[in-house]
Amino acid sequence: MDCYFLPGGGQQPGEPLDAAARREVHEETGLTVHVVRMLWLREYIGANHEHADTEADTHRIEAIFHCTPEGKPGQLSGHAEDDLQTGLEWVELEKVPGLNLLPHALRQPIAALAALTADDPHTGYLGDVA
Repeated sequence: MDCYFLPGGGQQPGEPLDAAARREVHEETGLTVHVVRMLWLREYIGANHEHADTEADTHRIEAIFHCTPEGKPGQLSGHAEDDLQTGLEWVELEKVPGLNLLPHALRQPIAALAALTADDPHTGYLGDVA
């Protein structure tokens, strides 16, 4: 099954979420990005999904950030590929609804990113603040 995923992975101890996002994007794509803001949190409770038989004990919280590349994205060259990964591709936002992007619930919100403004009240990440 051909499908698309956003770059992502684990957060290291003491690492702020925005730094983890930058590191993971760089490791997986070779791109250096600026983290604009956190858009959404996605909760994955394995027992409630398709692979409940093998992921019943899995519970993840995924932070999804709006990032912009430094410079124009060219040849993608990540070095931390998934074992089942077959390639890397930069996709324009307007093409996202037609992709088999997983999780499927992200397709429409990601495609709508172009309409968001900096003062959108439905997004936000404060970072490591006191």
